Amino acid sequence: MNPGVYLYLVFAGAVASLLFVPLFKYLSIRLGVMDVPRPGRIHTRATPLLGGPPILLAMLAVVGGHFVLGQLLVNTDLHQGWLSPAVVVRMRSAIGAMPRLYAILIGALVILAVGVADDARSLPVWLRLGTEVAAASIVVGMGVRPELYILPKWLVYIVAILWIVGMTNSFNLIDSMDGLAAGVAAISAALFGFWAALSDQPMVALMLAAFVGVLVGFLFFNSSPAGIFLGSSGSMLIGYLLAVTVLVSTFMVGQGAGLLPIAMPIIILGVPLYDTASVVIIRLRRRRSPFTPDLNHLAHRVHRLGLTRRQTVMFIYLLTFAVAMSAVVLSEYGGMHRSLRTLAVLVQVLAIFGIVVVLEWVSFGSRYVTLTTPIPAELAIGGDDPLRASGVLCRLGMTRADLEVEELDRAGAARAVSSEVGGRLVIRFEQPFDAMEVGVTVRALEKSEPGRWRVSLALGELDASGRKNLEFALTHYRALGEG
Repeated sequence: MNPGVYLYLVFAGAVASLLFVPLFKYLSIRLGVMDVPRPGRIHTRATPLLGGPPILLAMLAVVGGHFVLGQLLVNTDLHQGWLSPAVVVRMRSAIGAMPRLYAILIGALVILAVGVADDARSLPVWLRLGTEVAAASIVVGMGVRPELYILPKWLVYIVAILWIVGMTNSFNLIDSMDGLAAGVAAISAALFGFWAALSDQPMVALMLAAFVGVLVGFLFFNSSPAGIFLGSSGSMLIGYLLAVTVLVSTFMVGQGAGLLPIAMPIIILGVPLYDTASVVIIRLRRRRSPFTPDLNHLAHRVHRLGLTRRQTVMFIYLLTFAVAMSAVVLSEYGGMHRSLRTLAVLVQVLAIFGIVVVLEWVSFGSRYVTLTTPIPAELAIGGDDPLRASGVLCRLGMTRADLEVEELDRAGAARAVSSEVGGRLVIRFEQPFDAMEVGVTVRALEKSEPGRWRVSLALGELDASGRKNLEFALTHYRALGEG
């Protein structure tokens, strides 16, 4: 099929999302369905939660609207000159898939309803999981399931139900930062769609193209700082839709396909699956319920390495893409040309290098270097009659420093902390690095040991020469510590 058709559906999905999301953002505020800052959350202001309804409505508008229009064209003479004979045949055969599409829609409505109720009332975990299992059972019972010849039929039913419930909750768990879950879902759906197009499944690919567009449109409002959250309704819905898409894809059907049909969805959705598995293990090791909210998700753990929230989201986007591309490279479907496979590998390599770039980006700016060789420094805080202190730097980074001093006007330093008075810090590096002076603001003051105080400082902007000097010095002192 012409690639332009897929791009058109991505565009249509984005437009539909841009139209529906503001409406439900307004309704969420009016109805008071808001995510209020609380322990276990990292956002700082109340944010609308009803992200699920606009996503489902946008999907119905684009997919349902184009399906109805296509059937109207096919069943009349209007298709002549508009649709090729091959497309007409496919559109007519799509009628046979209607029962499964109805099943998917029923499941989506149930998942959406329980998600909205959870956003509004915080449902008990057992009730939410029970409803998800019931919805998955209905969907699987209506024909949305794989044909795995290595397993008995009753076990296939159980595997399909567990897959739907697991993916539904995986995206609910990974939704821990602005734009994270929607972006990961968009990347996964795009690669699923690319594979479906290669394997001659245009209907699946078209639905996924629309889904990608809807998620991209939603990200316009959900990226940091988010104006609306997915909420349980949105995160559970996108996980459910990806799960059932896997089950209706024909690569799950057939004998002699080896492990690839089972491995492909696990690879493409590897990041949310890893996040779910790792956070459950962490909670169990700490003797806590797997359903107790905390800040130990993959995004939180990466964030604690020193990345900003946006850098963390970018890191996980790149990780999702790099991992998922492996499935595309492995695929033999559609007779993928060697040059196309080579291009896929090159893109994957670029994504991996992108991850390295993100890590390098924050290696100096976001983390302290613990100094095994103390660096003498003098601090002057204030204006005409500054508060002065001399000591040694015990930790240093591109934006922060910790200065330990023995003699300090504690009252004056406390006033500097409370009023965030600016000052100057002179750092006396050993040769061959030049001493440097940098503007600072006192952020915290604490007693490190008897007779000694630790002053935490935020460093001001450096010029190019000062930044270069500090970067080289940090590398030098870090190497001393490692030696």
